[in-house]
Amino acid sequence: QSGGIGRQVEEALARPLRDIQHAAAQVRQNLKDSKWLFITSVFLLGAVGGLLIGYFFVIRTQNAMDDRLDRIEQFFSTPAQPVPVAPEPQPPAHKGKVK
Repeated sequence: QSGGIGRQVEEALARPLRDIQHAAAQVRQNLKDSKWLFITSVFLLGAVGGLLIGYFFVIRTQNAMDDRLDRIEQFFSTPAQPVPVAPEPQPPAHKGKVK
C-alpha cells in the first residue's frame, strides 16, 4: 500500500511540474514568435518609409525639372524683340573750301 501512496504522491507532484514546463515552453514559443513579428514589422516599416522618402525626392526633382522646362519653353516661345537698326552715320562735312 505504501508503494501505491508513493506513486500517487509522485504523480500529484509531477502533474503541476509538467503543467509548468508546458506553460514555460508555450511562453518561450510566444516570445520567439513575437520577436520575429517585431523584426518583420520593423523591416516592413523601414521599407515603406524608404519608399515614401524616395518617392518624395523623385517627385521633388521631377517638379524642379518641369519648372525649368517651362521656363525654357517660355523663353523660346516669346518672339524676339526686333533690334532697332541704327541709321548709317553721315559723313562729316568738310570744313573749308569746297572745290
